[in-house]
Amino acid sequence: MNKLTARIALLVFVIVFAFSVTAFASSGVTVAQKGGLYYNTLAAGEGQAYILPNASTTGTSITITSSVAGTIKGHYEWQLPSGGSPIQLGSFTANSTVYNTGSGYYSPGTLILVLERVPGTTAAYPNVTYTVKYN
Repeated sequence: MNKLTARIALLVFVIVFAFSVTAFASSGVTVAQKGGLYYNTLAAGEGQAYILPNASTTGTSITITSSVAGTIKGHYEWQLPSGGSPIQLGSFTANSTVYNTGSGYYSPGTLILVLERVPGTTAAYPNVTYTVKYN
């Protein structure tokens, strides 16, 4: 029962945190499964968070394929099972239409990927479609 309560509290924290990261943006949260492929479209001011459970220090890979290079930015956070503040792992801009990222992380914990639009690209490209593949 105690583990279940901790997991529910962690999930609520992650969802609240994901929405606060893109405060003005229309956001969503997706819990990804290894081997999954997730499709989405981001418009100006929107963001999407992906909770990537069971990421490991070896063998984890995330591939972002977007319709237009340089229009999507993201950052990673690592949430430890004991709670507390997430560890910021850095940010990136997907500067090609196929962008490979995320090769290794601390263990154990849950990896969180937050994607947003790059400011200044929304006039030329109002909507950008992309996929996230988590292996």
